[in-house]
Parts: sequence; structure tokens; C-alpha cells
Amino acid sequence: RVVGNTSLRLSFGCGGFIICNVAVHPDWQGRGIGRRLIEAALEDIAARGGRWVGLELQADNEAARRLYESLRFREVGSTLHMLRPAGLSWAGEPLSHPLLRRGRSGDSAALVALAYANATDLQRPLLELRREDYRPGWEGALDHWLEGRREAWWVIEEDGTICGAVRALREVGDRLDRLEVLVAPEHEGRFETVLVQRGIASLRSVRKRMVETLLPRPAPPLVAALKAAGFQELCVLIQMRLDLV
Repeated sequence: RVVGNTSLRLSFGCGGFIICNVAVHPDWQGRGIGRRLIEAALEDIAARGGRWVGLELQADNEAARRLYESLRFREVGSTLHMLRPAGLSWAGEPLSHPLLRRGRSGDSAALVALAYANATDLQRPLLELRREDYRPGWEGALDHWLEGRREAWWVIEEDGTICGAVRALREVGDRLDRLEVLVAPEHEGRFETVLVQRGIASLRSVRKRMVETLLPRPAPPLVAALKAAGFQELCVLIQMRLDLV
């Protein structure tokens, strides 16, 4: 009888592994099975030459946190997950702003830098921020269109510098639509409402689907702008990491 399992996979680059899932049947919990599963995963990762291991857990899961800390994992960041329920009416016309424009292909490097600025150095590999996800313009739009998805990028540019951006991704099937809002830390509190409204407007659909967003740096102005647009806090996930070499 299988009473517990764990799964792992290679991280996106960076020479690490991600532990994706640890589960023990309720009737068998408290017997050290979870610890042995993690130890077995770590042994396997070491044998494969992994340099580090990462995982996520809900912030309120104190038992799991104590287990991982006893195995020398340490917290490297956290993310706030928010959802906009399906069926909400869409807001009116989004706010206009003289610095707001459509994203274009030449913005890619600046958008990657903006995403990196919103996560810690050790947290980024666990979040698996990929450069190809920050590719506005016709090439990225075409790739998504061929998959049945729709993507829109809007940026705030001031004096030649991109200070904020929003990515609206309309998914296919049962997947949740996604909104990603990025604001440079030094411009916090200036552009959040404009970006959130523009992103929501880009996701308007007769289906009024649920929309998710993930905040590696949940600054109060951004959280407030998202709540004003109908988003609700779902959970906080803690990212933890163990260096093997």
C-alpha cells in the first residue's frame, strides 16, 4: 500500500532541482515518513549532481516548515497569491496615462530586469523566471496565438526608462487567466492602479473567467490596486532552498 510520495524535477537552468510535492496519508502521518521521503529525494539529487534543492510550502504549514528547517533548508523569499473570482463584472474604461504604451519587442531586456528587481537573488531560480516569458511584440504574440492563448503587454516609460509593466495572458481550456504586474521598487505607489486597470481591460471576456496573479514583492500599493479591481488574497507561499555544494 502506498502511504506517501514525493516528486522532483530539474529546475529551469541553474543546476538545481525542485521538490514539487510531498504527501503522506493522514493515517500514517507522524511516523517520520515525510522526513524519509525528503531524505530519499536529497540522496537522489546528490547522486545526479544537483547543486541546490528548492521547494515551496504554505506559510501557515508550521509542521512542514520545522521539518525542512531541520534538514537545513532556509527561507529565501515568499509570494502572495491572489485571485479575481469568475463572474465579476469588468471595470469601466481603464485610466489613461501619458507614459503608458503598448509593449514592443525592444522592451524584453528591460522587462527581465524589472522582473528580477521584484525577487531576491536566491528566490529567482525557484520562481523560474524565464526570459522568453518577457517577450512582447509580434513574435511572442504569434507563439501564444498558435497555442490558442492571447497575450498583451503594456509598459510605463519615463525618460527612456521602463518603470512599470503589466502582462495579461488569456489562457485556454480550464486554465486560469493570468495577470503579472511589475513596478520598479523606486517607483512604488505611482503606477499600480493604471497598470492593473489596463491589464484587467486586456482580459475582458464574455466568459468573465477567474484571474490569478502572483506577487514576489507584495508592496502595499500594488496589493491595494489589485483588491480595488476585485482580487482577493488566496495564500502566501514560502520558498525554501538547500545548497548541496
